[in-house]
Amino acid sequence: MYFVLKSDQSLASSHAYFSNDPVGFESTAWISGSEFLIPPPRLSLVPDEDSAQTFTDLLLTMFNLFVVSQRLVRLFKQMGLQNLRYYPVDIQDQDGKDIITGYHAVQVIGTCECLDQANADLMFSDYDQSILSVETFSIIEDNIKPFEGFEEKPLIFRLKEFPYIVLAHESIKIECERIGITGMNFIPPEKYL
Repeated sequence: MYFVLKSDQSLASSHAYFSNDPVGFESTAWISGSEFLIPPPRLSLVPDEDSAQTFTDLLLTMFNLFVVSQRLVRLFKQMGLQNLRYYPVDIQDQDGKDIITGYHAVQVIGTCECLDQANADLMFSDYDQSILSVETFSIIEDNIKPFEGFEEKPLIFRLKEFPYIVLAHESIKIECERIGITGMNFIPPEKYL
């Protein structure tokens, strides 16, 4: 079983929260599912001014970028998630001073075309019939195939039909919950809004 992986926005009142895109952040490159040909610029993130200063393992961002603690990087590597790339980021206060270290932006490499459009609440563009939004949906797990050069199905990937969505296997959810990873929300696709 796969879940939509998002940051847990319900923690925003008690934890550091980031609503402004970092300078140099290009969302389309990060969500493409394709590996960067050259490393992206180092990003600096600044929590909202009224934000708490307690940091979750998956930072609470309003932009489409996973920023994770070193603890979460270690877990992902221990689990053998080979289709993730990590890029160090700076977390700074409003004056540009570093306030915490050890966080990385994560690029999820790979997409799977597995959206069950017959069982999804979708909005399409009138212009080119591309998908503009996805709400509740189902996936066709038989369509999830190993990436080239791998024998096993991926445990984490972007939805090819709508790459804003990252799907994570139940085994990731179980491990994150087992060791108390904070800031992650695993949503069944049927309940995604």
